Amino acid sequence: MITKRHIVHPKLQQFFSWFVRKAFHDLDIRNVEISRYLADLLAEFARSDRVFKVRDARGRALRTIVELLEVREKVLGEKAPGLQRLELDQHIGDYSLFMSGFFIEFLRRGGFVDFYRVEGMKAYRRASDEIRYTGHEGSRLFEDLSLQFDSLSGALQYMRQTCVSRGWQADPGRNLADYLALER
Repeated sequence: MITKRHIVHPKLQQFFSWFVRKAFHDLDIRNVEISRYLADLLAEFARSDRVFKVRDARGRALRTIVELLEVREKVLGEKAPGLQRLELDQHIGDYSLFMSGFFIEFLRRGGFVDFYRVEGMKAYRRASDEIRYTGHEGSRLFEDLSLQFDSLSGALQYMRQTCVSRGWQADPGRNLADYLALER
């Protein structure tokens, strides 16, 4: 049970699918399911409003793992349904992977690389456990995302360096979709 992606534009998904497959081929990573998942993630996160889709009670976008984890703790305290926990854990894992792959320099400047890495792995593991507990499909995908987090982050770094870095600023608040001009 994987929450649905909000893909802004089908061409973005095709664009990222090609680059993820190329990076996986170059780096000898062989997992079609993760390749599809990452292409969909990148297509969704090409818009910064999707990267920062989780909001606090005042409607302010949460921009750090610490803020996302605080919301998660609040949700757990309210005995939220499993789907809400799953969506938060999936987003925390996705956000951590995206940031550690495409914006590693940003995390290095703040000294947050290891924290994002560990929290991303833990979030994917929690998502896997939640799915397994409810008996839905998709548990293995999140387990693989957790176990392969470092190599997947490295693959995203490789992609950024070899495929999409020309002219794109390392700014998590800037829309990649706008840079690629696929939204027009």
